[in-house]
Amino acid sequence: MKKLLMLIVCAMLFVPSIVFADMGAPMIHEYEAMVTAKDGAKIYDDNFNGKLTGDSLSYGTVIKINFEENGFASVEGGYVKLTDLAPVEKDYKYDATIFSKKTSGVVLSKTEIKRGPAGTYETIEELNPGDTVTLYLDGGDYEASWAYVENKGYVDTLGSVIAYTPRTANLIAIYDISIGNEKLKSGEKFTAKIYNLDLWSHAYYVVYKGNKVIVSDGDISPEQGEAVVTAESDCNIYESMLTFNQEEKDFKKIGTFKKGETFKTNYYDIENYHSAFYYENGSTKGWVYWTDDTKDCKIDYDYTDENPNLTTPEVKEEKIDTQDIPTEEIAPITTPENQSNESTTTTGPSTVEKNVPENMYLYIAIGVCIGLSAAVAILLIDRKKNNNKEK
Repeated sequence: MKKLLMLIVCAMLFVPSIVFADMGAPMIHEYEAMVTAKDGAKIYDDNFNGKLTGDSLSYGTVIKINFEENGFASVEGGYVKLTDLAPVEKDYKYDATIFSKKTSGVVLSKTEIKRGPAGTYETIEELNPGDTVTLYLDGGDYEASWAYVENKGYVDTLGSVIAYTPRTANLIAIYDISIGNEKLKSGEKFTAKIYNLDLWSHAYYVVYKGNKVIVSDGDISPEQGEAVVTAESDCNIYESMLTFNQEEKDFKKIGTFKKGETFKTNYYDIENYHSAFYYENGSTKGWVYWTDDTKDCKIDYDYTDENPNLTTPEVKEEKIDTQDIPTEEIAPITTPENQSNESTTTTGPSTVEKNVPENMYLYIAIGVCIGLSAAVAILLIDRKKNNNKEK
């Protein structure tokens, strides 16, 4: 009986988890599109080198779209090409409740400006590498990849075509890396101008000593604040950071972080499968890290008053300098990835509350109701069995 009830509880939690998991993918705000290809829209089994399923959507079919990637839209049964579709509402009305995060940006590669925030809208202009723009990013829960370019239209930032929110940051090289012609050793600290890229690129646009390149956030990290670190057992200090396919024995040990020893360090957000701190004590400088496999190393750490919750510090955006403008198109990094212009000339938005996906609460409610109904049914059946036994 207890096992059954546990299964029901898991089922009640499962439906909401699907909703939030789905939101992790690059999304757009749901809209209606119509099949405009005269021969219909053929359905593919995936959105990257997909094969035809044999099914199609006929000309004039209206569908709802909430996911676009690689020139395809997700539909029931697979994916269709965006070129086979057109939005039902051809004049998109600017929505300040969606595009609420104002920032500046620099264009890294040739980018189409659309009449609305989706791939099926008409292209009305192009941005070229080096163009500077004022952007309004999605400020809602979706954090979709589409952004509004002030007084122009809409661009899909997915694929690192626009870098935004420039600021100077203190950084650390997590591994031995190259930034243009500058080589940095693991643990080397440096200061550079960095820009954000879209959420799914997991990288920064970096301007450093004349180099302008895209660098993965798995290779560098901005300083997040300070932490006081204490060894609860003896831990090894290594010269370099451990990578996914390497083991501790492959690295040079340069010292021991002894049990009871405490040190204060700058904290960096290490995008890896383990936690890590950069250790500095006199001439000894290296990495202390621990994973599920490093059971012999136990660490305790407290964030200082300057940053007690380890939230990303407030970013102070800086003016884009002419040195930051790329001289040629920046190659995007690889990622798991006849209307008037009146609607695209709206003045900038004001800050608003975040949007909640309209169907999310419905799905959660359905999941809870299903779970509770099943629980009641099982309890009634169990009670009936007990009554029969008593008879």
